[in-house]
Amino acid sequence: MLYHVRCRDDRSAYISGKGLGIQLIDRSGTELDNISTDRVPYGLAVMKDGSLIYSGGFNHFIHRLSLNKQFTKLINTEYEPTGLLCIRSGDIIVCIGSYVTARVVKYSSSGTKIQEFKKDQYMEKLFTDPKFICENVNDDICVSDQGNVIVLTKTGQLRFKYDGKVWSIFQPYGVATDSLGHILIADNAHNAVHLISQDGDFLSYILTEDDGISQPRGISVDRSDNLWLVEHENACVKVHQYLS
Repeated sequence: MLYHVRCRDDRSAYISGKGLGIQLIDRSGTELDNISTDRVPYGLAVMKDGSLIYSGGFNHFIHRLSLNKQFTKLINTEYEPTGLLCIRSGDIIVCIGSYVTARVVKYSSSGTKIQEFKKDQYMEKLFTDPKFICENVNDDICVSDQGNVIVLTKTGQLRFKYDGKVWSIFQPYGVATDSLGHILIADNAHNAVHLISQDGDFLSYILTEDDGISQPRGISVDRSDNLWLVEHENACVKVHQYLS
């Protein structure tokens, strides 16, 4: 079973799933590296210097694997961390907790807490169960939550919530963005990938069951705008070129 994928560059991506360990694979599926972990990875991200960070299941640590393969505990979070993101500034944003404890927190690259997002500008609770996260070209932060994708400005102001539009049931998992500012969303309930604008307007389904998609979980877009997608039960990785 696979859950997460995070592109390292145009040719390779890190993947992880139900078991221990993280793999680095190329576009053909060839394994380039196999990283042993003592926890099931919950989220993956690549830092500006190329080092890998991941959140470990059932503890509160964000772990860093340097380029010379040294492991360190970078961040100790207040509640269990899941989705991870390294933004262009070099800061790290983490999805943390669920329900009462649900929040998104920004840390410096050295692990110092900078900012916490729990409520919007109207003092309404933002998140229920945040799991996946990405940054758009306009610096918006896009978070996959329970039944919604929530889009914030870089300062934490709520821009919009996307609820799947035409479906009464919407089960978003992975989120990613491309060079044009599109937001891509893996919808597990309908075996589809939604494409919406940076302002939340539905544009199209770029992948559906008719394309052979089943139980999409993590997604990531590389620098050439290729979509990498992992399927949960099938434990496979698919790479799609969707922009013409």
